[in-house]
Amino acid sequence: TLEETYNQHSTLDSVAVFGDVTVPISDQFSVLGGIRYTKDKKAYEVDNLDSIAPLRGEEFFDISAKASFDAVTWRGGLTYQITPDHMVYATVSRGFKSGGFQEIPATALEAMDPFDPEKATQYEVGHKSRFFDGDLIWNNTLFFLDYTDLQVKSLDQDTGATNTSNAGEAEIKGFESQLNARLFGGFSLAGSYAYTHAEYTDFVTEGDDFTGNRLPKTPRHKLTVSPSFETVLTDTINMTVAMDYIYSSKIFDDDSNLGPELRDPAHFVDARIMFDNIAERFDLTIWGKNLTKETTRTFQGTFLGANFGAYNEPRTYGITLGASF
Repeated sequence: TLEETYNQHSTLDSVAVFGDVTVPISDQFSVLGGIRYTKDKKAYEVDNLDSIAPLRGEEFFDISAKASFDAVTWRGGLTYQITPDHMVYATVSRGFKSGGFQEIPATALEAMDPFDPEKATQYEVGHKSRFFDGDLIWNNTLFFLDYTDLQVKSLDQDTGATNTSNAGEAEIKGFESQLNARLFGGFSLAGSYAYTHAEYTDFVTEGDDFTGNRLPKTPRHKLTVSPSFETVLTDTINMTVAMDYIYSSKIFDDDSNLGPELRDPAHFVDARIMFDNIAERFDLTIWGKNLTKETTRTFQGTFLGANFGAYNEPRTYGITLGASF
């Protein structure tokens, strides 16, 4: 019998100082800005000495390690209120994601060697609008993110361990649109669409060149449509009938973008009937998920020449009862 056991303990001390301000230049025009300093101190202890055999690890080890990460991040932007119902804006910001240690290291060296922080500069322009006294809200955004040292997870083919490493550079650009409409007679419609082009612009690791490949688990197209109907049943009970349709285009499960790691497009339909304020205390929801019985992978990988993975839940139904006291 092979048994692999990891004993882990980690601590994080994080300190931040920040400020944010919006300055109105006129009744319609404003300038905004902010700055933040963050410092994280991480301590990490891990061993696999209780393992009968280091299945994924290549050796037994008992390691303690420490690391500190700090950064200055900021944002700046402009807003212009065209009319009371229409506003345009433009922002640029600098983001930071702290570095860290491997969750399940395969070797003592992996346990001691932290991965670097991730940094990104984001550019965004958008338009927020209301129509028909707020019955229709429509927001649109164009965005561009420029990553350096992007943190990525990948499966080590030799050890089977999932490691976090830093890609060189990556870019994510796209468009998002959100719509919320109160229609008539209790009917409403919410929807969103996102187009995302995400690729590595510089990523070479262990002899593999992933430059130009798509980032994993990032669909090019994503669409959500959610119609609903709300009505009053009694003086206290409201009923809402709602449905969600979610479409996601194909994605890749890892950085290689090879055929076995491709997930086909997926279509999901969920629905629910909600009764609020029953006896002024209870809420009841009757729900169904994945009503069309869509089947897609939620994870896939390769280890020791074999493919393995997991699939989404099948069609499910349920009842949820909530109470307030």
